[in-house]
Amino acid sequence: SCASFSTTYYQLSYMTAFQRNLDIRDAGDNTNKYSPKCSYNMLNEGTDGGTYFGENYEILENHGAATWAEFPYDTNFKAWCLSAPAWRNALGVRTDPVQYLRDVSEPAGLALLKELLTNGYIMVFGTYISSWQFKAIQDDPSTSADNDAVGDAAGYWVNGTEGSHGMTVVGYNDAVWTDVNGNGVLDAGEKGALRIANSWGTGWRDGGFTWLAYDALGSSSSVAGGPSSPRETAFFNDLVFLLTVRDAYAPSIIAEFTVNHLKRDQLKHV
Repeated sequence: SCASFSTTYYQLSYMTAFQRNLDIRDAGDNTNKYSPKCSYNMLNEGTDGGTYFGENYEILENHGAATWAEFPYDTNFKAWCLSAPAWRNALGVRTDPVQYLRDVSEPAGLALLKELLTNGYIMVFGTYISSWQFKAIQDDPSTSADNDAVGDAAGYWVNGTEGSHGMTVVGYNDAVWTDVNGNGVLDAGEKGALRIANSWGTGWRDGGFTWLAYDALGSSSSVAGGPSSPRETAFFNDLVFLLTVRDAYAPSIIAEFTVNHLKRDQLKHV
């Protein structure tokens, strides 16, 4: 359900709060956080399998999503939301068509990605998480801007195609030093990392977050002696997904209907 977590729970919840000036930091208050079960269960055809970003974004654009309070996420991957009020409420967070930021490994693309983060947006990407290789972040004594990250793990390259997964970019720090080539010297190309949120709980890495070195974004390392083969770009297709919620949207007409179907694996929402 990672595609639904990253798009519906993280991105839709955050962007709605950002655009509407809501505070959703209370872990016990789920009234303005959106349930990945809503999108995942409508797309998985009754099987505990993966879904795609595109179909999740299509659901959000056409129908919005029920809140976690209305339709809490659990291990029941077959259930549909049967609450008519929840469906109606979901329309209030219908999204604009998804946008793409391409070539994020290039200087101009990375600069735009950081500008969007600075302006308050978060972005979603696909990756081969099981092929991420990690190192501890080193201390650059010439700056204190990296102090909070020293000792944390940073992904510094992707050496294969294992574990397709969806995650969320939530921040960056240009001062973070990852010793990509392992020589103990601060070399050109080793500074800077993105802050990544995962959906595997607080027991994963740094309380559910990790760092990703800028150098890992490219199909080749910009660091002399950096890892090269086998190597994948950290982000699928070298892009991230950008989402906004419709401003002051209200539907012109709503129709309600009931579907009875005996075979859950033949039922999918589009």
